[in-house]
Amino acid sequence: MRRIVKALAARGERKDYSPRAFVQFPAPRGAVSAVDWKVEQVALSAFKACSWVYACVTRLAQALSSVPWRVYTRPSRRNDWEVAEDHPHEVLLEYPNPRMSRKALMLFQGQQVLLRGNALFHRVAGANGESPELWPLNPARIQPIADEAQFLWGYKEQDGQRRELPAEEVAHAMLPDPTNPLWGVPPLRAISDVVAADIDAVAWNRSMLKNLAVPPGAFVDPSIVTDEQLAEARNRIRERYASPDNARTPMVLGGGASWVAMGQNAVEMDWIESRKFTVQEIVAAYNLLPAMFSNDAATYSNMSIAVRWMWENPVMQLLDAFEEAFNLLLVPPKDRATTWIHYDTSGVLALRDDLASRAAALPQLIASGVPVNEAARLLDLPLPSVSGGDTPLVSAGLMRLEDAADPLMPEE
Repeated sequence: MRRIVKALAARGERKDYSPRAFVQFPAPRGAVSAVDWKVEQVALSAFKACSWVYACVTRLAQALSSVPWRVYTRPSRRNDWEVAEDHPHEVLLEYPNPRMSRKALMLFQGQQVLLRGNALFHRVAGANGESPELWPLNPARIQPIADEAQFLWGYKEQDGQRRELPAEEVAHAMLPDPTNPLWGVPPLRAISDVVAADIDAVAWNRSMLKNLAVPPGAFVDPSIVTDEQLAEARNRIRERYASPDNARTPMVLGGGASWVAMGQNAVEMDWIESRKFTVQEIVAAYNLLPAMFSNDAATYSNMSIAVRWMWENPVMQLLDAFEEAFNLLLVPPKDRATTWIHYDTSGVLALRDDLASRAAALPQLIASGVPVNEAARLLDLPLPSVSGGDTPLVSAGLMRLEDAADPLMPEE
C-alpha cells in the first residue's frame, strides 16, 4: 500500500476528498444552501399542531435530556477507561451557560434534531475569560461552509452580521442524510405530507364539530326566494341548536319545507379510518412502537417492551450523535486516545433488566477463563477495575463431602 501511495504521489495524483461528489457549490470554499424550507415549514407547524409529532418528539427529547455525561480518561490505549471526577468537560456539559442547565439545553437541542435534523452548539469564551460556554444555534439560519481541502471549513450564520464560525467552534449533531454529508435530515422529511394531511384532517373535524359534528342533512324550502328569507331560516335553525341541550332534537318548519338526509359516503368513511394509519406512519418514522400511543395494544408487557425499545434504538441513536459532536468539539485530536466523553445510562430504569441479565452472565465468563476486568468490559458492566482482575481464574477441584462438612480441614 505504501508503494502505491508513493507511486501516485510521484505521478502527481491524489484522491479527491472534496464533498463536491455530494454537494454542489460554486467555489473551492463556499456556503452550501442546506435548509429544506419544506421541512422547515412543516417543523414549525407539526410540533404545535400534530399531537402525534408532539408526543414522539417530547418523549425522545425528554429521555435524551435525562442522561448525564461523563468524561473517561486512561494513560494509554493499553489501559482501561476510568471516570475522571469533576473534569472540566463534564462541568461544561452539566452547566453549559449561565442561562441553561444541561437538561434544558439538551431538551431544546433534542427537539431541534428531531424536527430539523440538526442541532448545533457554539462554544464561546466565558465572561471575563473564565470557562467556556455552549450556546444553541438556530439551524434555520445556518449554512455549512464546504471546503475542498478541509471538507468542512465551518458554518455561516445568516444573522445581521452574517458571521462565519470555524468548525472548531461548533458541535454539530445530526441525523445523517445520504445525499449530503454536511447536513442532517429529520424524520419529518419522510412524513411531511402525512403530517400536513393529519393537520388538515383535524381542522376539518373541528369545522364539522362546529356544524353539528356531521352534516346530517338539509332543509329544502321552495318558498324561500330572497336572501332575507334565507337568512331568517338560518337564524331560526341556529337559535334552535344554540344550546347543547337541543342537540339532535327534531325540528318543525312550516311553509312546505322538506328534509333531505345526508350522511358520510364510503370515501369519507375510508378517509376517517386512514387517520388511524397516519398514527402508525408518524410513530414508525421516529422509530417507536405503536404500543406507546395506541390503547388497542397498550398492555403492561407491550408498554415495557416499547419503552425499552425506545431507549435501545432511537434514544441511543441520538446519544451517539451528540457524543460524536461533543468529542469532536471538546477533545483535541492529540488527546482522543486518552480522553473520551460518553453518556451514562446506568440510571435508566428501562435498561436495568438488561443490566441484570448481563450481570448474571458475568460468573459464566469468569468460570470459562475470561479475566474479571475483561468480562466486565465485554458485558459493558459499570464495574471498576479490580486488583488482579486481569489474570484468568479457574474453578477449584472437587473435594470429599466429609471434608467440606468439617470446619477444620485435615492437615493432609
